[in-house]
Amino acid sequence: MHGKAQAGAWQTYIRDKLSAALSKRSAWFLFLLAFIMVYREVFETILFYAALWSQGTQGAQLGGAVLAVVCLVLIASACCSSASGCRSRSSSPTARC
Repeated sequence: MHGKAQAGAWQTYIRDKLSAALSKRSAWFLFLLAFIMVYREVFETILFYAALWSQGTQGAQLGGAVLAVVCLVLIASACCSSASGCRSRSSSPTARC
């Protein structure tokens, strides 16, 4: 969806559905609404990258994807190493670093 009017309509739709789900306290409806919102964003992202790919930017996209994976691995390893170090130093399971 492009344009401010369509984006505004989407926001209104989501807000209405969310308030209806909250008033009914329907967990399944909230799950479905969240799934639809995430699915829509993923679909738009795929369309965006497909358009870029067709313009001949394959090398830049592949390089960016490799760089993103490397950054994620570094961040995950830093988080895991600090979390395991935190657990080994504390005597209480609820203590935080």
